[in-house]
Amino acid sequence: MRTLPRSAGTDVAAQCFLNALLRETKDWHYLPATRADELSQIHIPLSPTQAIRVPVRYFSPTQHHQYRFPATLIQADSDGGDTVTFHQLIDFILQKETVKGELDADTLARFKQRVLESHTHTWQAIDLRHNWANLRDKPLTFAEAEQALLVGHAFHPAPKSHEPFNEAEARRYLPDFASRFPLRWFAVEHELITGDSLNVSLRERLLRFAAQSAPALLGHFTDTCWMLPMHPWQADYLMEQAWCQRLVEKGALRDLGEAGAQWLPTSSSRSLYSETNSDMIKFSLSVRLTNSVRTLSVKEVKRGMRLARLAKTARWQELQARYPTMRVMQEDGWAGLCDEHGVVQEESLMALRVNLLFDTPETQTNVLV
Repeated sequence: MRTLPRSAGTDVAAQCFLNALLRETKDWHYLPATRADELSQIHIPLSPTQAIRVPVRYFSPTQHHQYRFPATLIQADSDGGDTVTFHQLIDFILQKETVKGELDADTLARFKQRVLESHTHTWQAIDLRHNWANLRDKPLTFAEAEQALLVGHAFHPAPKSHEPFNEAEARRYLPDFASRFPLRWFAVEHELITGDSLNVSLRERLLRFAAQSAPALLGHFTDTCWMLPMHPWQADYLMEQAWCQRLVEKGALRDLGEAGAQWLPTSSSRSLYSETNSDMIKFSLSVRLTNSVRTLSVKEVKRGMRLARLAKTARWQELQARYPTMRVMQEDGWAGLCDEHGVVQEESLMALRVNLLFDTPETQTNVLV
């Protein structure tokens, strides 16, 4: 892979780790510069005789500090110090009693692994996205803005962890790499599909979705057999589950493969967008993104329906009239699979979100994070 030159001393992934550390701990000090040709420093004590110091380009009142790496390990009896790599910096930090507390060695090792993987993932995306330096040169569309967040959460030690995605899966399914891919489609006996839809029936909603996204497959959509889209990675995951395999063996669920329009992952990774569809879609995704596995629950999708119905009330309409430029992307539909016993399988859930940009996909859109 050809990489772009990096600014000297800049490491945005390490910056996220340090800013999270400084927000969550109190035993560090800010040392202002004493000369015009010096940088201020963050002083992080490790023991009575050792400390880490990190030069600071900008000390932020909102804690979005910017650093000049590498950090330095200093000894109490020495004026100098030794530079440390990011790997070494993590090791030193995890040895601090105020950080590790009573965590066992396995937990600390898993934490370190996720931090290092996130660091690697961040730079892989930046190195691949050769246009990242020009992202602010012109107004961004919704698609461009949602895929422009290359660094992740500014106050998280591992904002770009994505276990168990491998590198190839990450490049295909994550917004960091400006990816697009088609959905995976299934023909399912309609009794096994659960869900709800506002304004139109669930069958009509799924039929419209299929017509806009994969019209070549519409011959599989009948009164008794409906088409259900899936995130391709989640589809592979579900096909390994015993309950899903039993549906396949009975002929109640047929895999139609990937087809149709290209969808792009938005900043949340599990929510997908296509300019060609009047719905966006949010899937259960059995992947640990940052802290948690991103699966939907029935409670969550039903809460979206309640909010969508609330938006139909007179009180909401009054607020909408007062603030006409504010609009909410309602999740006014959802669907998922039941097993042969009629039990909803939450890892198969998807929420349908109104695509407010369907008629104007080139509208300038900013992502606030």
